[in-house]
Amino acid sequence: MTGADKEIFWFKTATRRGPRGWPLLGILPHLRRDVLKTVREACAYGDLVELKSPLFSLLLLNSADHVARVLQTNSANYGRTRFHAMLKPVLGNGLLTSEGDLWRAQRRIIQPAFLFARLPAYAVFEAKALARLCQRWEQAARSQEPVDVAAEMSALSVEVIVGALFGDSAPGAALNVRRDINLLQDYITGRFWSVVPAKLAELLPTAGNLAYQGARQRLDRLIYSLIEAHRQTPVPGAILSLMLDYRDPETGAGMGERQIRDEVMTLFLAGHETTATALTWLWLLLAENPESRARVEGEADAAQGLAGNLPEQNFIKRAAQEALRLYPPIWSFSRHALGDDMLGEHFVGKDSNLMVCPYTLHRHPDYWTDPERFDPDRFLPARAERRPRFAYVPFGGGPRICVGGLFALAELVNTTTTIAARFRLEPISADVQPEALVTLRPKGGLLMKISER
Repeated sequence: MTGADKEIFWFKTATRRGPRGWPLLGILPHLRRDVLKTVREACAYGDLVELKSPLFSLLLLNSADHVARVLQTNSANYGRTRFHAMLKPVLGNGLLTSEGDLWRAQRRIIQPAFLFARLPAYAVFEAKALARLCQRWEQAARSQEPVDVAAEMSALSVEVIVGALFGDSAPGAALNVRRDINLLQDYITGRFWSVVPAKLAELLPTAGNLAYQGARQRLDRLIYSLIEAHRQTPVPGAILSLMLDYRDPETGAGMGERQIRDEVMTLFLAGHETTATALTWLWLLLAENPESRARVEGEADAAQGLAGNLPEQNFIKRAAQEALRLYPPIWSFSRHALGDDMLGEHFVGKDSNLMVCPYTLHRHPDYWTDPERFDPDRFLPARAERRPRFAYVPFGGGPRICVGGLFALAELVNTTTTIAARFRLEPISADVQPEALVTLRPKGGLLMKISER
């Protein structure tokens, strides 16, 4: 496109609007203070909103059609962004951060580990972790001591992903993994809104930097030691063993040790915190909606606490989907335009940075009636098929849709069925606020009272 053509193109396209923010600083102070409030208010400007700051300018998309074009129909034009670059020191070139031929090759290797047929094998590790959690909660119910459900769901999901990755070959690893992954997530979140360049900030000997470096080193030592142990003694069915067994059909070469490390680290980060956060919000939403909780408990009782006994169209799964709508763990993600494009009537130039925000998209009144209400029956097939596919993107969409989406949803259903058949949870505080870090957590955790049913 020539300069003259582009000038005409700009004239014919819609003008982008957005909040003005502060002089020089733009909208950055608002994003740092309350990012969820800021993006929700920004959506009042339309379905494509410009957010300006000295760090970057973002185009916030709040239209299913725009999101569909970026994630699906023209996905080749949209690549990784500044945020993904900030994850690379931790995740390396795992599925979340890699691009091009490397990403396609790794996706082909990892995808079979998360096919529906493999989920029952991982449910074995979940059953063991749930049995340990239920023992703890029996004691908590008797003592009437409040339980931080956010921490408990995190511990549970770490045990599950450690089991899926390593089988039973990593006893005791879950606790250390959880502590260090949380340290890394908190550090990354703090760096994202900072005006100090990341490479310079990492050189400063601050307490946060030292904790971050220590967590990364400990996780690296753990992963590399488990890789070596699996080379010596493979564990059939473990995801790590599948990676080690892979051979390129053309060259016969296997995955390199560094690449295996990057994929394992990515699955640690993406495979436990997201599920734990979704489960946490689900327990709060059920407590706040007694009629829905009664339906969940009725299904769990009829299934004897076993998700395998649930009917195909079950309310528990719909409740999990609705929790993912209201509080999507990945509350936003971004893309970088590799070339010029049109989103509806809006021109998007090369090198534009775009933000997809499921937290706001999942509340768009054009797609969701009474969007703040918890209504699992939105996901009955007859109602769901009337919505645009990309109005609901808790796992992203298009070629880069989350590889573990089926795994996560199955874990949500299994966990809810088992726990709801035995326990009832009530929040201690009536004021629980979301905190938008790498994932959308309840700020300060979620204290709840546990009672046996």
